[in-house]
Amino acid sequence: MVTPEPAPRGELQERFHHQLSELQDLALEMTALVDRAIERSVEALVSRDVALASVVIEEDELVNQAGYPIHDQCVALLAP
Repeated sequence: MVTPEPAPRGELQERFHHQLSELQDLALEMTALVDRAIERSVEALVSRDVALASVVIEEDELVNQAGYPIHDQCVALLAP
């Protein structure tokens, strides 16, 4: 079995920074979802809008789903 040679240091750093940038993008997307959910939650509470509160609860799954790629990207960064 042939063991591949490790990538040059500069290439590894470039790949790491690219993955880190992707992680930042994912985190920003999730932050936008959470920000929207908080705004709508407060609006539902203040206006006593049960329908809007139900929508916020239903859309919480989108926030949960946004966390999975973030977790995967973190693992990829820590254990290349």
